[in-house]
Amino acid sequence: MKHLNRLVSSDRDTDRGMTLIEVVVAISLIGIIATAAISLTITSIASITTQQRSQVAIALASNAMETVTAHTLSFNPDSGESRIYDGRAEAAVVAAWTSLAGFPGTDSTYPVWDSSVLPVSAPDIPIDTANPTNDPTPPPTLNGTEYRVRTLIGACYQPNAGGDCARLTGEATPPVTEPAGYSKLIRVVVVVSWTAGGECAVTACTYQTSTLLDVHQDLKWKVNG
Repeated sequence: MKHLNRLVSSDRDTDRGMTLIEVVVAISLIGIIATAAISLTITSIASITTQQRSQVAIALASNAMETVTAHTLSFNPDSGESRIYDGRAEAAVVAAWTSLAGFPGTDSTYPVWDSSVLPVSAPDIPIDTANPTNDPTPPPTLNGTEYRVRTLIGACYQPNAGGDCARLTGEATPPVTEPAGYSKLIRVVVVVSWTAGGECAVTACTYQTSTLLDVHQDLKWKVNG
């Protein structure tokens, strides 16, 4: 009979359940795991959102560049420049270039504008979506994020012997005639910027693309026929 009592007592000890300390430890572990999972989820969402904004900026820059490359490069006798500059008033052009001072390509390019237009004229190719006076196109907005698109178009000179297209040494403005040994090209710089998101709130995030355009006519080869 005494042996039976000891057996029953032992069974009761193993079925006593969890102590308060064990419950607290379990809750703490669950809390740590849940916090880590929530933090990982928030980080993942933020990363996806940042990537989406970058993809939008790339698309906007590509669209702006396509608008430029699709425009005629023919000569405008009123302005004395290519028609790619039509409607681009000096004040708006200078303001856009000043806002992007230091960006790759700007220091080696002469800003060019249409000298035959009024200061408030609308350009054929938008200059700065943040300047409604000279650009009637509203700033593009997607999912609450507003993007600023600036399209700089200017002149640079490339040595015929090869080398970078840049400003001419000692020339503060583009020369009236193309100097010997150089080819005048058009440089286009498109910069898309946005300030949404933690990493872009203080210093705007940007995406930039650029290209060179040649206004010279192709050589005409004489073919005996």
